Parts: sequence; structure tokens; C-alpha cells
Amino acid sequence: MRRRMRSTTVLLLGLLSLAPGCGRSHNSRYPLSGTVTFRDQPLERGSIEFLPSTGAGGPHAGAVIQEGRYDIPKEYGLEPGTYRVLIRSPKPVEEIPEGSMGSPPTEERIPAEYSSFEEGTVKVEVKPDGDNKYDFNIK
Repeated sequence: MRRRMRSTTVLLLGLLSLAPGCGRSHNSRYPLSGTVTFRDQPLERGSIEFLPSTGAGGPHAGAVIQEGRYDIPKEYGLEPGTYRVLIRSPKPVEEIPEGSMGSPPTEERIPAEYSSFEEGTVKVEVKPDGDNKYDFNIK
């Protein structure tokens, strides 16, 4: 009986944490936006990711870069804190014959300080009182 009551209590507490207004709030997320240029031109296509700077799990966000711009709305945004930035834009190194299955081999054209999970050094600080607009000019 006691075991059943304990299980029921744990289940109820878990369900309550999922109810609106309970548990972790998404109100502390902030939108991010900005531009990405590569060799002084808007990066036509690529991706951008913001990862916890500690390397541990936690909130992260990402977006597609189109015509040099990215936008992450508030509902997918980040909590205040420091985040590592990864920007990628692979280019095909050879063409695949028409009718072939699969993707062409690619190589990353963005320098490792921006594109490498292991070697990346670029960080940003998401602030609750700022516009969190981050522009990146990659040489």
C-alpha cells in the first residue's frame, strides 16, 4: 500500500511539472538573429548552431542561413548565458552523374574556428536585456 502511494505521488508530481505554468518556463528564451558574411559576401547558404559553452547538455538552438541572414524566434531561442557558435557551409568537391543516388562528397569551406566542434573558438553571450543580434564576418 505504501509503495503504491509513493508511486502515485511521484506520478502526480511528474504530471504537474508538465502542466502550464509549472516546471521550466519558456518565457526566459530570447530570439537571436543576424548576418553571416564569408569573404565579404553574404553567405548564400549554410547553417548556424548555438551550443552550451560548457560542452555539457543544455539548451541549444540553430537555424538555416539564407542569403546571409539567420533568424531564431523566441519559442526556439536561448536562455541567457554563453554559447559556442558553429557555422557550416559545405561545398561539393565533385559532381555526381545525373540519375545517381546519394549526395556528392563535400568539404567544409568555413574555417575551423567557426565550423569545427572540436576546434571552434567563437562564442556569444545571450542577454535578457539585449537584442541578441550577432553578425559574423568570416574571412
